[in-house]
Amino acid sequence: MSLASPPPAPLVGVREIDYAPILPVKVPTGMNETLPEQVAGSALMRGTGDAAHQLIRRARLQLRALAAGEWVFRPGDPADAIYLLLGAGVSREGLHVDPLVQIELKPPSGKHSLRFERIVHGEFFGELELLEQGLTQKAATRTTSAFALTPSSIVKLPLALVGALIEADPVFRARLTRIGAQRLLATLKQQHDKVHSFPDLLLADWLVELSADIGIAEGNRVRFPRKIAQEHIAADLGVSRETISRRLNEWERSGLLRTGARSQQIEILDYQR
Repeated sequence: MSLASPPPAPLVGVREIDYAPILPVKVPTGMNETLPEQVAGSALMRGTGDAAHQLIRRARLQLRALAAGEWVFRPGDPADAIYLLLGAGVSREGLHVDPLVQIELKPPSGKHSLRFERIVHGEFFGELELLEQGLTQKAATRTTSAFALTPSSIVKLPLALVGALIEADPVFRARLTRIGAQRLLATLKQQHDKVHSFPDLLLADWLVELSADIGIAEGNRVRFPRKIAQEHIAADLGVSRETISRRLNEWERSGLLRTGARSQQIEILDYQR
């Protein structure tokens, strides 16, 4: 039978802090402020001038509540806004929790998503596609995804408003560019470090995801209904074909899997290991 696809999760082998599903929240601030006042007082708007604040006050902003696991956007959706994460949510157990949204980047060359950033209270997200368009209001589609890890509240800043803020205030423009670039560079460094430090875990995680997508489980074994070229795996993970070949041969000798060099078939013999 086919294995069910797992929920979004951090990649195996990434050396970073993992957040608990439910986090205790600090005492909320700005509870008596209007929504435009909260946005104007956020880190995104810090140091901006009166013209930018006037644009925020005139905008028709709405607060959207997110349940844990709820998607904000996925690859292929219109990139028509950036978002600001505000306020604490309430879990099903009635506990106040810190808002937390995870951003993932899916490279066009493959299926393996990279954790791009985890967004906390007061931070913005959804800017990558805008930067790809040169901070213009050209139509674009998402190459990233965003979903709530905890109950959260977000404010949507439409592309027209963001464009007006960019034109009106150089501080806003510089902050959007700087933070977006820092996030992208951090993600590239994370991927580079992971490829060079954890090649075994990187390949294992790829096979686990493939098993969940198309694998056919037979007891503790998993086989795949199509050929899997080593060149494809290497391109998907950003490593050399020689690295993939070496790891697969080592795992075959240890009894973890069976490969067919000419048939391009891979069968996992001991999935639990």
